[in-house]
Amino acid sequence: MPKATDKDITNRRSFLATGGTVTSAGSLTDPVYLAIDDHRTAAATYQALERLFDDAHAKLGENHNHVVNQLGLECDEAINWAQQATRDLVGTTPTTLPGILAMLEYLPNVEFLDGDLRTASASISDALRSLAPA
Repeated sequence: MPKATDKDITNRRSFLATGGTVTSAGSLTDPVYLAIDDHRTAAATYQALERLFDDAHAKLGENHNHVVNQLGLECDEAINWAQQATRDLVGTTPTTLPGILAMLEYLPNVEFLDGDLRTASASISDALRSLAPA
């Protein structure tokens, strides 16, 4: 097995320091996958808290306002996180054809999209332009 040189270690450290990851195919991972995963997590958290809030409100009613109010605040934070994750997702330019396809397949499932659809479209257009042969 060849011995690693200082140059190899420096390049590897630089690569890892910038957050780089390598897929089994040896190409850099498309940032859109992380944006999709972040959005999926934020949306699931919001949906779970919203169900919990609705259940608590229905079962506890006015008797436990502090509990219902606290859950309401948690829901507000979760919806803000989900909305930011949506903005981050649509602002992410895919860097690979599979990434573009993943984004196109995921976008119809995204809540809170409204005006952000234009941004997503621009990100996808940028990605397609960068991948097109000159």
